[in-house]
Amino acid sequence: KWSPGKLLGVGEKALHFKKYDKSAQFYNTLLKEYPGHESINDKVLFEAGLAAYESKVHYDWAADHFASLVKKYPKSKWYRGAKLWLALSHFHKGEHEKFIATVEEFRLKYRNTREWKVLSNYYEDIAFQYKK
Repeated sequence: KWSPGKLLGVGEKALHFKKYDKSAQFYNTLLKEYPGHESINDKVLFEAGLAAYESKVHYDWAADHFASLVKKYPKSKWYRGAKLWLALSHFHKGEHEKFIATVEEFRLKYRNTREWKVLSNYYEDIAFQYKK
């Protein structure tokens, strides 16, 4: 059984070296096995979500981690970024209504942000296709 510190360390190192699937697995294990551990904060949730998303396999984990960050840390410097990645995770999971809802929120609230620039690329091509 791995300690929380060891899981976090391997997850961070694997993320640094862009070994996203390995990183995602270690972060996910940390978050599942030690959900209340003191080392888990907004940065850890963001990195866990990023690793899971970039693995191109674990979009469900990515959505869970980003949603946790958004819910628990509304004043985090990673908040808008987490909302962006959460929306993209929803898109890849086929949850287009959730994706569109976030795109609309960004269009109305965050038009002058880097995150909107990323989402707006999708907006033109995809959003209207799935709108009801």
